[in-house]
Amino acid sequence: MDTKRSPVTNSTHAAAAPPRGSLLALLTLLVALLAGGACQKHLEQIPVDYDDDVTGDDDTTAGDDDTGDDDTGDDDTADDDTGDDDTAPAEVVQTLAAGQEHSCGIEEDGGLSCWGSNESDQTDAPAGTFVQISGLYSHSCAIADGGEVTCWGDDTFGGQLDAPTGEFLQLAAGRNHTCGVRFGGSVACWGSNGEGQNDAPEGTFTQVSAGYRYTCGLLEDQSIVCWGEEDSGRLDPPDGSFRQIACGHRFGCALADDGSVACWGSDEYGQQASPSGTDFVWLAAGLSHACAIDTAGAVQCWGWDSKGQSTAPSGEFVSVAGGYQHSCGVSADGDWICWGSDDDGQSSPP
Repeated sequence: MDTKRSPVTNSTHAAAAPPRGSLLALLTLLVALLAGGACQKHLEQIPVDYDDDVTGDDDTTAGDDDTGDDDTGDDDTADDDTGDDDTAPAEVVQTLAAGQEHSCGIEEDGGLSCWGSNESDQTDAPAGTFVQISGLYSHSCAIADGGEVTCWGDDTFGGQLDAPTGEFLQLAAGRNHTCGVRFGGSVACWGSNGEGQNDAPEGTFTQVSAGYRYTCGLLEDQSIVCWGEEDSGRLDPPDGSFRQIACGHRFGCALADDGSVACWGSDEYGQQASPSGTDFVWLAAGLSHACAIDTAGAVQCWGWDSKGQSTAPSGEFVSVAGGYQHSCGVSADGDWICWGSDDDGQSSPP
């Protein structure tokens, strides 16, 4: 387990969620924090109080074998009311991403820092000021403070780096495609579309999460819809009212309104064996494992643990990200802490 230490202020885990409003309000808040030096070295997710009414291709290269029911790949994960509400909910404003053999995070000044393998230029992060990041395989994408999206890294299948113009509220980078939620709640996807993973249905969305050849979205009524390749039941999410979704390689999990976690899809490595209880406030999915944070800030992980990626350290966390065979989290002290595989330095923050 490796840690990058940094100063921190205002790191309360269960602070009240920001009111619903425009993306501009969220970005203004984040930029204000950065400009005023009121946040730690690493930009944390805005804490959320779930007592409030806030809702939340083929891969054939070595190490990416995705045949059968095996979940060997990895992946990643807004609340929009009716009318002119254009705010991504705090619980999906991701500022740390764990990829296949690399990781990336947003620094205090809004700049990007990436570490680990750079075989596909995945650690060559662009310059700029960013507020959100996603990258669970070998490419990453980030939302700049103006709402535009920039992507970098692997483009083997073509197109996953070609983000469309316009302003986005939230985004998720999958294996060979990426999707994002625009102002107004529509979803735009780009990259490989061999299994229909880019063919988002109509509707008003608050969040998307992308996996291997499939995508899931959280609608404004807090129900889940998935599209793309139908395999292992990954397109069959549970019914109910949810705050957050997280897609892994061939499985997905969701955080329900009551704070419980439900998972679906492949269960080859115990990905559906989510912990019991109704006190969870954050959710992330990796290749074949998932992690959740409870109200005390403790991380609980389940599923594949080949490299210790599901053996979370003790301590208080405000967010967590699942990768291929490693996981990373932002501690309450503002540290980046990673565990699991470190074969390429992906668990050793700079």
